[in-house]
Amino acid sequence: MVGLVIATHGNLAQEILSTAEMVVGPLPQVEAVAIYAKEGLADLGKKLKQAIEKTDSPEGVLILIDIFGGSPATASLSFIDKHKVKVISGVNLPMVLEVATHREEASLEKLSGLALTAGQQSILMADEIFRRMREKKD
Repeated sequence: MVGLVIATHGNLAQEILSTAEMVVGPLPQVEAVAIYAKEGLADLGKKLKQAIEKTDSPEGVLILIDIFGGSPATASLSFIDKHKVKVISGVNLPMVLEVATHREEASLEKLSGLALTAGQQSILMADEIFRRMREKKD
């Protein structure tokens, strides 16, 4: 099974993980990593290293981060030549749920594609969709 690490600023990673587990149940081999304002890149690097080591498997580890260019991105990208990892920015709940439901059968490459697609397809103008649906009913 592909390991999963969610790394974000503040408590976002843990909250996304907690919410995903509320929907699909316990998620083994998943770690949430937070960086706080008082911490530096070295602190985050240590946390990420521990999380990668805890979740690592022959299939690799998928790291989902909040913002490309932020500290979680910088720290995560430092592991791409040291471990079998893929890093995707823009983590959201639909992305994590998609990964959670396909981790056992999908390769790291396939899983990263599924995560990317789910994350992108979940960004919608919900009010406009609702208005169009309502107009069709009327």
